[in-house]
Amino acid sequence: MANPLGFLKDATQVLEMAYKDLAQPGIQQVGLALGNTLSLANAVTLPLKGWSEQKRMTFENNMECVRKKLEHTDESKIISVPPEIGVPIIDKFTYVSTEEISNLFANLLAKASVTDTASLGHPGFLKIIDSLSIDEAKIIQKLATNWPHGRYIPFINYRAFFTSPEGESYRYIDAPLTGIEKGLNLLFDENMGLYFQNLASLGILEFQAEGVLSPTRIYDELAELYQPSKEDMHTQLIVSEKFERIGMDRGHFTLTDYGVKFIEACF
Repeated sequence: MANPLGFLKDATQVLEMAYKDLAQPGIQQVGLALGNTLSLANAVTLPLKGWSEQKRMTFENNMECVRKKLEHTDESKIISVPPEIGVPIIDKFTYVSTEEISNLFANLLAKASVTDTASLGHPGFLKIIDSLSIDEAKIIQKLATNWPHGRYIPFINYRAFFTSPEGESYRYIDAPLTGIEKGLNLLFDENMGLYFQNLASLGILEFQAEGVLSPTRIYDELAELYQPSKEDMHTQLIVSEKFERIGMDRGHFTLTDYGVKFIEACF
């Protein structure tokens, strides 16, 4: 069969490496969207000779993901992806193999390829994805799909009180407890505090230490969910006589406008 992408020149070699059949659905769309990008990437970041089998397989899997995302898009709506987005993503497709992260790059590339969503293809989102762990990607995925509180993440926070020469004082003894980690099979549940800090530093979430959401029963539900943890803390901290009592704070995180745009572009 003649090459249906004969209008492409330098990009054809890369496409032939990524796809066994250039006549399958979605290849035309990929060619239209990534022709210029693949030509640049072929010259700059895709030396085809000497690839390991693992690198080749990773690239093929990621390109197949893009094909599936574009195969039902009308060709008239496909546009050429800006190289400042396309070239870095194609480079990452040669080594990023974790589904949670590679799917974000594929979604961003696909959104930047279609007229209706091209405005979401901001280069700044590449840095955000680069800064996410697998667990953080899972957390944002939950916010994007089946989180019942919309843009808000209510939390409770326990602090232990003690008496110092200056009077009563306290320290926080756990990360903000939100329940969002339940059912996600995170790699490192103990890093939830770090994850929230990172997502806030990236501009995805905003911390509201004293903002209590309505209905307030959501905080009672969180307290019940984490009651075993509180009992463990009571045993460890109070019985050991290091602290005198445990108090509970209530607050919330807000998904920022920037975070909303990031989700629209990458999920």
